[in-house]
Amino acid sequence: MKTRGAISLVFDDGYQEIISDVLPLLKKYNIRATVAVPINTEMVEHSRDTTIASIEEWKSVCTENGHELAAHGINHIPLPSLSDEKLNEELKTSHEKTLANTLIYPGGAFDERVKKNSAQYFSAARTTIWGIENLRSNDNYALKTINATKKNFAAWKWNIMALRAVVENKWLIETYHRVNNDTNDFHTARLDMLESHLKFISLLPTKIGTIQEIIKSNS
Repeated sequence: MKTRGAISLVFDDGYQEIISDVLPLLKKYNIRATVAVPINTEMVEHSRDTTIASIEEWKSVCTENGHELAAHGINHIPLPSLSDEKLNEELKTSHEKTLANTLIYPGGAFDERVKKNSAQYFSAARTTIWGIENLRSNDNYALKTINATKKNFAAWKWNIMALRAVVENKWLIETYHRVNNDTNDFHTARLDMLESHLKFISLLPTKIGTIQEIIKSNS
C-alpha cells in the first residue's frame, strides 16, 4: 500500500523516563523518534525537578536503536536573547557535541538572525509554532509542531491529527517532554495514552520517521 503523509515524534530535553518507559514502547511499535537534549542537562533538571540523561547516554541509546539525536543548545537558553558571539557558541558547541543535523530551538524561541546562524550548522530546526507541515516544508528552519501537555494531550485527539496528516498528505511533527502517568507537571503527557496513540499510528498507511528521515525522503 502506498503511504500518504508522514509523522515524526520528538522528545524534548532528554528525560531519563523517556529512556526507561517510552523507548521500549517505540521499539514495540517499530518507531524511530527524534530526541533533543541540552548539553548542560542541569539547567532543565533544576527547573523541572527531575532527572535528565547525559548526552553520552543519549548518544549510545540513539545509536543502538536508530533514533535521531538533535541539538538543543548548551544551556537551554532562548537563542534570540544571546549576543552574536554567544549565539554562535551555543549553536557550534551543541552541534559538535551531538553531531546533530537537526536543531530544536530551546523554548521554541527563534528569529531571522537565529535562523540564519543555525543554517551554518544544521539542515533543519523545529519551533513550537502550532501546526502541521507540508511534506516539503516551506521553511526547514521554522518547522511547525503540535506540543503535548497535560491539558491538551489525549490519544483520540492526536489520532485525529494523525489521520488528517494522512488524508491531506502532510507532515505531522508531535512534540513531547515528560511522559508518565503522573500528570502534575504541565509538560507531562500520560504514558498509557501515548501507547494507545503509538499503536494507532503504527497501523496507518503513513511514513513514521525522524525529522531527518522525513526531510531526506521528500527532498
